[in-house]
Amino acid sequence: MAFEDIEKHLVDLGVEPLGDGGHVPVGDEVWNEVAPHEGAHVPEVVRRLFARFGGFRFPEGALYHDPRYAEDVMVGWFLDGQEILEAFEDTRDALPEDVVPVSNDGGDNHLAVGVGPDNSGVVYFHVHDAPADSNLYVVDDSVEHFLASLHRAS
Repeated sequence: MAFEDIEKHLVDLGVEPLGDGGHVPVGDEVWNEVAPHEGAHVPEVVRRLFARFGGFRFPEGALYHDPRYAEDVMVGWFLDGQEILEAFEDTRDALPEDVVPVSNDGGDNHLAVGVGPDNSGVVYFHVHDAPADSNLYVVDDSVEHFLASLHRAS
């Protein structure tokens, strides 16, 4: 799916910046810091998404289908650059080095994206207070599909 189609879909869902100052882009310097290991690959759609919108939210809500619970779940907010860096640092003991938090559900659980050679673009959910052997599961195999499937309550 083309980024322009994803961008239009998110705009149609009512994407808004986190702060009052408009969208503040997240640049490559953030992605280079959180994914510096050899073989790291931040998906192009993730780079473009955060360069375009920075940290963002959906004031009217946006849902995704959670496969673990077989129901729709509300997205919290997508992190700004500083929050990405902080969440990445805060989760180093809990997440693999090739998984980067990109959103917060309001309870310090995160949607995260794979940036390794074997998981680039995989969307995960990280449960911050679960045991290490059950704190991470796959929500979608494709970040593009995940973003395109965001929807409002019917």
